[in-house]
Amino acid sequence: MAILSPSKKVVLITGATDGLGLEAAKKYLKAGFIVVITGRNKQKTQKAVKNIKVSTGDTDDELRYILLDLASLTSVRRAVQDFLTLSLPLHVLVNNAGTTTKTREFTEDTQLVEKTLAVNFVGPLLLTELLLPKLRESAPSRILNVTSSLHEPNPKIPGIPTNFDLDNLDGSKQWEFMYAYKNSKLAVIWHTYLLSERLKGSGVAVNCFCPGFVPGTNLNRDAPFLTRFVVKNFMGKLKSAVTIEKATDDYLLYGSNTELEGVTGKYFRDGKESSSSADSYNLEKGKKVWNVACDIAGLDDTKY
Repeated sequence: MAILSPSKKVVLITGATDGLGLEAAKKYLKAGFIVVITGRNKQKTQKAVKNIKVSTGDTDDELRYILLDLASLTSVRRAVQDFLTLSLPLHVLVNNAGTTTKTREFTEDTQLVEKTLAVNFVGPLLLTELLLPKLRESAPSRILNVTSSLHEPNPKIPGIPTNFDLDNLDGSKQWEFMYAYKNSKLAVIWHTYLLSERLKGSGVAVNCFCPGFVPGTNLNRDAPFLTRFVVKNFMGKLKSAVTIEKATDDYLLYGSNTELEGVTGKYFRDGKESSSSADSYNLEKGKKVWNVACDIAGLDDTKY
């Protein structure tokens, strides 16, 4: 794999205190990047920093951290300011952090959308918008949005709908944790495609990817007990399951492969460009969801 010159390249990875984000941070650090990770809890984030340093043998102080809770727009804005105070460029932004919930919940900022959509889509959209000046300044740069193949309609799986209902963003008509998760990941793809169009010619590439089915992550920490039990004890044995080690190879690939320089507006899976669902190419629908996110985040100037 051809790698960009690692000389002072900087990557910011959200949700890197465990799972895929943590392992991806290790791989970027080993590849020579300056790595900035985020976490919600200071103690847990500092523990992750120690873990990464020990694992990689980092002695050059090329690993930093900032606190970020995507459920709070105040926290998102504060995190951006904290990153800017580091006086670093930004070559790769990996929007990795995500969540599921046991029940229909809301963040402190809004009841226009339920919490899963707020954390997995609205928070990262605001974070990205606020970091765009730094990404432009550091170009060529890349934005990587972590999505999931679960955004694709699959009626064989109970509870996963075949349609994103614009009148049900708050989950008032129907709510089920996989329904909410699926829709949030479809919104992530809309964000990718729409932002890539806006940034054409800027030197900032925007792509999204599915890391595969990775049972070893902590994503399901807030899912119903039965779901957590099945994932932990059975689903890791499926042939389709991917290890954290293998999945994070793609995190580094998409952020550093020179062959992807300038490639933008794409959906990747299994290390190569793929097609996302038919609904994900309905950008007029995507714009409506984007505008709701802008209303929530106070980004009136970025609405369609």
